[in-house]
Amino acid sequence: MKNNVTLILILCCLLTACSRTSTLTPVGLQCEYLTDPVGIGEPSPHLTWRLSDAKHTRGQMQTACQIIVASSEELLTEDKADVWNSEKKDASPGSLPYGIFSPDFSTEYLMPVLPVVHSLHSSREYFWKVRVYDKDDKPSVWSEPARFVTGILDPSEWDEAAWIHHPEASRTQHVWFRKNFHLDNAPGGVFIHVASLGHHELYINGSKADDRVLAPALTNFDKRLFYVTYDISKLLSEGDNTVAVWFASGWANYDCFTITPALRVRLDGTDADRNRVTLNTDATWRSAISNSADTREVLTYNNNGAEIVDARRYIPDWNATGFDDSAWAFAATLPDQQVELVAHDIAPSRIIETLPAVQVTDAGDGVFKVDFGKNFTGWLNIKFRGLTAGDTVAIGSADDEETFADFNICNYFVSSGVDGETFSNRFNYIAGRYANLRGLPRAPRPEDLTAYAISTDLVPTGHFTSSNSLFNKIYDTDLWTFLANTTEGYTSDCPHRERCGYGEVATATSWGIGLPNYDAGAFYRNVVRNWRDVQLADGWGRNTAPQPNDYHWGGAIWSSAGLNVAWEHFMHYGDPKILRLIYPTAKRWLEFLHAHTVDGLLTKYREHSGQFLGDWLAPGSRNEFGDNPHAVFFNNCVYAMNLETFVAIAHLLEEYDDVELYQNRLDALRPAIHNHFYHPETALYSGGTQVQQAFAIITDIVPEEELERVEATIAGDMSGQHPYFDMGSSGLIPLLHYLADRPEMASITAKILNSIVFPSYGYFINQGETTWPEDWKIDVPSKIHTCYTGIAGWLTKGLCGIQPSAPGYWRFVVKPMIVDEVDFAEASVLSPYGLIESRWERKEDRLTLTVTVPPGLLAEIYIPASDPDRITESGKPLDKAAGITPSLIDGGYTAVEVESGRYYFECDLN
Repeated sequence: MKNNVTLILILCCLLTACSRTSTLTPVGLQCEYLTDPVGIGEPSPHLTWRLSDAKHTRGQMQTACQIIVASSEELLTEDKADVWNSEKKDASPGSLPYGIFSPDFSTEYLMPVLPVVHSLHSSREYFWKVRVYDKDDKPSVWSEPARFVTGILDPSEWDEAAWIHHPEASRTQHVWFRKNFHLDNAPGGVFIHVASLGHHELYINGSKADDRVLAPALTNFDKRLFYVTYDISKLLSEGDNTVAVWFASGWANYDCFTITPALRVRLDGTDADRNRVTLNTDATWRSAISNSADTREVLTYNNNGAEIVDARRYIPDWNATGFDDSAWAFAATLPDQQVELVAHDIAPSRIIETLPAVQVTDAGDGVFKVDFGKNFTGWLNIKFRGLTAGDTVAIGSADDEETFADFNICNYFVSSGVDGETFSNRFNYIAGRYANLRGLPRAPRPEDLTAYAISTDLVPTGHFTSSNSLFNKIYDTDLWTFLANTTEGYTSDCPHRERCGYGEVATATSWGIGLPNYDAGAFYRNVVRNWRDVQLADGWGRNTAPQPNDYHWGGAIWSSAGLNVAWEHFMHYGDPKILRLIYPTAKRWLEFLHAHTVDGLLTKYREHSGQFLGDWLAPGSRNEFGDNPHAVFFNNCVYAMNLETFVAIAHLLEEYDDVELYQNRLDALRPAIHNHFYHPETALYSGGTQVQQAFAIITDIVPEEELERVEATIAGDMSGQHPYFDMGSSGLIPLLHYLADRPEMASITAKILNSIVFPSYGYFINQGETTWPEDWKIDVPSKIHTCYTGIAGWLTKGLCGIQPSAPGYWRFVVKPMIVDEVDFAEASVLSPYGLIESRWERKEDRLTLTVTVPPGLLAEIYIPASDPDRITESGKPLDKAAGITPSLIDGGYTAVEVESGRYYFECDLN
């Protein structure tokens, strides 16, 4: 009996304790948009989290939060905040779940700003956790611990480290550097920072420091360079140690950069007794020319080179402790490179998928063709058998079956004569589906051939699937094409011919792919920086970034990418710091455009007509060059779009003088465009293409009294003369934005998307393409291109209807589009607060719609039924369901406003 009483008392205590703890839980802790980052350069970093509620409690929200930061995980476990304790701070509904190290409160932020009580130090690790308070002021459990490591917070600390290079190596040769040093004690927390004007691999005592590749990500090397921070604490030992770096000039040899390839390293940390440990590059480092090299001294358009590996010249253990490097040359030092060193605060490039050889065939003329099943960007790993010393194998890559090597991307391997030796890429990459081998005595075995797909390692967070297998393949192919072109920290047009970050691609993919589907906050923040870095003094934004080339073609939608991406970032994350980052750049850009207006309209601002493009590579290879009036119309629409975005930003940042100035310019521009380009007898703008009509609508150029007629022309064209997406790489942006916002266009859009007839996405799929080609045709030089990426955005934002209506998804809309081609569709988007989900399913004339609203958010849900009395939620009439406020009946939809929770609607279809 006594034992039973004791058990009851224990259970009562547990139940009481549970009732005092909220079901709300902070999850997904991040610092500067990264999970447990190593190498943060921000002295006042953002600390963020999402909210989870397993019970989906309706109306649940965070009302307050508390963050503690400690210098060790042990102290954090004991709730000892020796670095910072925010104490309990209000975090009312509508504010984002952010904590920020900041010495003062600033109205720059739209989220809680929490004061710091202890400054951060360079090359240190910090541990933190958070708890939140729910709508009833109940505290949550503490989150799981998170960690971040600072980089170099004071740029003067780099002064102790010299830039070094090999005194005799050419720009094509890859170089080994190494330095021996001694630790008198066991290591504590030791971090090494590597800045390389070119690519590098870091080794500590013979072991590669981590699994990143092609480090660092590309920036405008003449202005800004990423340094990479590595935690090497577990790779060091008491006694003798060795730091070694394999270096290649890589992008530093691109013809638009002027810097000298070089290396700079700084090691900083403590031993087990907290004694400081430092090591810097200087003239005592040893260097040797390695056994690999680039095939091109200067990388150019149409020839980005490849690698040659001479196995006879490889030196085993060159990076290991104990290796005798006395015969190696001392490194030569260089003057300061006059480039800003910034922390590598984006996801690194990594191997994201391993592809086995699907088939090996004899292609004749001594060539063996290897098929890896789909197009990819990355590396090859090939084991060779039966070669003798000096035998040379040429390794071409191609995205079609006929070509030996696309755009001169041909690697070479020189054999040492050892059976089973391997070739692997290291500092350059291939792109395609096929590897072609010439110089082998016999066919290679499939098991000896492997491909590694490489991309910026963005963590997938979004999701789409449906009952329509073609739609699913289009979505997957859109994302795969994006990843194949996002290899080095930016999204390029193609991974083989140019590898340039064109602006229309950055805009389209941020909206349609990157932000809805990946954890990409840090990635797109850097994309915005890239566009800031390439702007000229007169305000013209180049057409590519981070490569600052004055001659690449483009137009206003290309050059305004920084502004466009910053706005998409803000709408997804709600962080106004991105707006502050782009504001001066955007203002200079708008002043540049204003200076090139004549009679109220923007005119061609670059002499070459290829730098004032309108739509590009539309069906029929329709291109709008700068001398074409259609290009003038297109670029004026871009100007209006940019003005509208900038005015919104100026409002948010309380720059009211700018609000007035640029709103006045916008108010004058819209009627000027309408009066000059509109044909009232046909209700057509300019040439009347789908893109032109849609652009006029989404930029509010169309007067209200003409809107219905103009919209009818798009529906008529898409269901009549041009039953396909009549858009190119830049026209995709306005047309898909328009279609994602127009449920009345859903049936036409879905029918086009379901087509397998030329020209269409389905045509590409039906013809066996695994990435999107450069043109709507398939017989084109490049079959891995981002001209048409972004269609995934219609599937998540249109078909499943998830779109933000306020920054950071604090308020969002779910307005699904029900079409005959689909029986069910579901999508999810990870907002800064938590996971938003939308799923609808049709069975005969009944529809179910399930929507998940994360804690603290408000959603406006449009149910495709015009009679509220015939709609139920969780089996109850709408007016009896909890957390629901009926809103309006609009266009066949019944709209309701809901608080957080999960909702199950059922209705008869209209």
